[in-house]
Amino acid sequence: MLSSISFFNEQTFYSGHISKEIFIETGPSFVPNIPFFWDGNSPIVELPIPEDLFFRGTSCVFVDTNDFYVGGRTSFPMYWKNTEMVKLGELFGEVNQIYVTEENIYAVGFYNKNDSNSKGHTACYWKNGELFELDDNAQANGIFIDGDNIYICGSTGSIPIEYNACYWKNGNRVDLPK
Repeated sequence: MLSSISFFNEQTFYSGHISKEIFIETGPSFVPNIPFFWDGNSPIVELPIPEDLFFRGTSCVFVDTNDFYVGGRTSFPMYWKNTEMVKLGELFGEVNQIYVTEENIYAVGFYNKNDSNSKGHTACYWKNGELFELDDNAQANGIFIDGDNIYICGSTGSIPIEYNACYWKNGNRVDLPK
């Protein structure tokens, strides 16, 4: 399954996962098994995961001159830089987008202070691995850097039916009209 796409120097790059078939009470099912990066031409590059890691897929891909970055959906917020796993925290969370400038690596998403995969997430971003919280009961999905300004899009709310679209500019939230 391909889950994200990126472009660099007029070339397309992808991330995704290979699934394995499992059998459950209701019949066969497929679960994410092997994350990968692919340049569209060469064989896929399989990304390593520890055996005890709960892997749910990949979320994003970013490519620059020398490196590629793939966000993982696992038990904690993380990404791969090339084939090296970079863990951003111990608590449940996700990286939804990665953005790299000449000197900084930004990862945006959320983590859960109660180590839960349900409600109560805290929208955040990591800059070179350092955590910056935005708001509780929120999630961040995308990031854009313009000079010294950091823009992050996402939503607030505890459960999907309550989500309200918003963005943060330099950490200050702006709610979109309902």
